[in-house]
Amino acid sequence: EQKAALQYRVDHLTVRQYETELGLYLSKAMRGKFSSVARGYCLSKKLEFTKTPMLVETPKGEVQGHANVYPREALEHAALVLGYA
Repeated sequence: EQKAALQYRVDHLTVRQYETELGLYLSKAMRGKFSSVARGYCLSKKLEFTKTPMLVETPKGEVQGHANVYPREALEHAALVLGYA
């Protein structure tokens, strides 16, 4: 069960986690495009993506927010489409 949970984390990432893994720095706008392409891929292939809670930095301090968690396959597709692969 623990191995399955670990495998899920390896195969499902946020855009920021994937960006870090590739050693990239994406602007906020480009992360949005990455997310949009990954989400579209998931919807077209009927792949599930989820949300994970996270703290978001704002001018007034940190606020509770969320980030989408995509299958690695969707993020790899987005990287290819956007010219990062």
